[in-house]
Amino acid sequence: MLDLLLLILSIAYFCGLIALGQNTSLGSDLIDWAMAHFSSLARFGFLAPAIVPVGSAVLFHTVDKSPQLVPRLFLKMNLVTMFTGLGATAFLLITEQDPVPISTMFAFGAIPFLPLWILHHGMVGNRITYTHAWIVLVALFCNVALITFLMAQGWVPR
Repeated sequence: MLDLLLLILSIAYFCGLIALGQNTSLGSDLIDWAMAHFSSLARFGFLAPAIVPVGSAVLFHTVDKSPQLVPRLFLKMNLVTMFTGLGATAFLLITEQDPVPISTMFAFGAIPFLPLWILHHGMVGNRITYTHAWIVLVALFCNVALITFLMAQGWVPR
């Protein structure tokens, strides 16, 4: 029953991210903020289509095969959100639409799952190890790679 509830909440979260990207300027504002503070990263945006899938696939395999990382729901949600953002970017580029508002919401929307995963580990009484820190760093690196790709796609100097 809990899994069904979490699945419904995750679908609602994805729909909320899409609605925020379509109906508000929050996605564009987040990219503008990222470019204002981290504009040098945009030069590496062309690497993201390779970094995100490969890094995420390695992360999925590690998460799936590592029993010490249980519970892993929030980490999997981070990865699914990141893959959805990459897929949305590819789909919107193919259909010649601006991918920045919606995909930015997915890229930034995936990041809160990482601290929630660590917090969840602590709440259920599991010991947090260096493995957890490395997993969070790799996932965060993949998230930032997707953000840099969007920065390279969508930022126009004003």
